[in-house]
Amino acid sequence: MVSETIGICATGIYEPGQFVNVEDVKLIENISEEKIKKLGIERLRVASGEEHPSDMAVKAAKHAMENGNINPEDIDIVIYTQAFFSDHLVWPDYAEVQHRIGAVNANSFKILQQCNGQVAAIDYAYSKMMADRSISTVLIVAAEKYCKPLMNRWKSANTAFWGDGASAAVIKRGVESNVIIGTSLATDGTHNRVWQASYKGGTVLPFSDEVILEKDEMVADFVRSGGVYQTDDSMRKIIVDCMISQNNRVLSKILKSAGEDVKVDKLVTVNLGINWISQAAQSLGVSIENTSAYLAKNYAHMGACDLMFNLHKMRADGRIASGDNVVLYSSGAGYSSGCVLLRYL
Repeated sequence: MVSETIGICATGIYEPGQFVNVEDVKLIENISEEKIKKLGIERLRVASGEEHPSDMAVKAAKHAMENGNINPEDIDIVIYTQAFFSDHLVWPDYAEVQHRIGAVNANSFKILQQCNGQVAAIDYAYSKMMADRSISTVLIVAAEKYCKPLMNRWKSANTAFWGDGASAAVIKRGVESNVIIGTSLATDGTHNRVWQASYKGGTVLPFSDEVILEKDEMVADFVRSGGVYQTDDSMRKIIVDCMISQNNRVLSKILKSAGEDVKVDKLVTVNLGINWISQAAQSLGVSIENTSAYLAKNYAHMGACDLMFNLHKMRADGRIASGDNVVLYSSGAGYSSGCVLLRYL
């Protein structure tokens, strides 16, 4: 009889080949030394003009499948998630990814919960597999690319710089070593408009009959749209405190359900500035050395890709060992919060 345990069978990533150092663009992009110091991000990856999110998603998915020795025909569900931009304004890209990896027997769909997408996908996969024993293998994949004029990766937020890349994970029944102990999600919609970026192509600002893309017409200017929330330190503190307290409430729910005194050994979180990561770690009693902060410095924030990317890297770097309780700790615009507790045996 197949074990009832469900866990992360394998992970995979895709890293674009080009690095860009913050120091090399700070004058061109008018980035202040204060912001550079506050974020602690030194460089990031940039996709080529020929690489698009679906291309990177396919590469990360195939990497995870190879690492887990997964036959594409055995995949039951493909979940694609992004924080921001697809290859095309309207396109079932999740079906494109499913098709290109050969998952001919799978159902596929997309989850949009901004940077919290991968935790939301794990939560869905875990719940679905617990409820339906016919589902044994779920592939989760995310990919992000930030390019002008849609978005300026250096200026579109005061909490992060934005890097390109992709990551994937295979969730499988019968996994004995990387077991999911629990998942939980919550959303506080109070500040949902902080990350509202209006650009033409939606129902509020539809394209005219004769589309002429003038300068800045398609720019998603999150700093401008966020207004006081993104520029005023007191408002930023309110939002950060809200995000972290909500995440901790979500995590407390998981730990309580575990029915034992579980100590968090390692923290995998989104690649926001070092101040945010440090505050999150401190709130859980985890040293910064036992977090994914070192990856944020070299890859920046990759939207929905961060968690599986960082988990993959931390495992490869020997930062996660047998016996560790690992928390995936995620926040996304909305503000949505999510946590997953893993046990590495």
